[in-house]
Amino acid sequence: MSALPIPAETATETAAPAWLTGFYAKVDSLDIDGVMAGFTPDAVMQFGADDPVSGHDAIRAGLNGLFSILDSMKHAIHRIWISNDTTLMEATVTYYMTGGRQVPIPVVTILERRDELIADIRIFIDRVPMTA
Repeated sequence: MSALPIPAETATETAAPAWLTGFYAKVDSLDIDGVMAGFTPDAVMQFGADDPVSGHDAIRAGLNGLFSILDSMKHAIHRIWISNDTTLMEATVTYYMTGGRQVPIPVVTILERRDELIADIRIFIDRVPMTA
């Protein structure tokens, strides 16, 4: 098993920084262009148990697929740990599905930034409740 991306001795629990709240405001409003502006051109995204995708075109396609089944979503951030360019976030995401159903799901996300943009995002989520 590999080590956590944030060494325990350097991780600090903190309030959400402005770049993170701004990014998730765009995610929650399903603003695909705004979300994509937060990624490096060679960014990698892994959502749940899906294979990682790399680059703007692949990330946009994945997000368009997700956004197409939603009216909106809301991230309630509970805890954040930051070490250098790595952020670990614990949240509950409420997905407002097309058709009116609301689905809250606990999520842990690891974000790694480079040059003020997200270079790698791994979203640990059980999506089964979204399809039940």
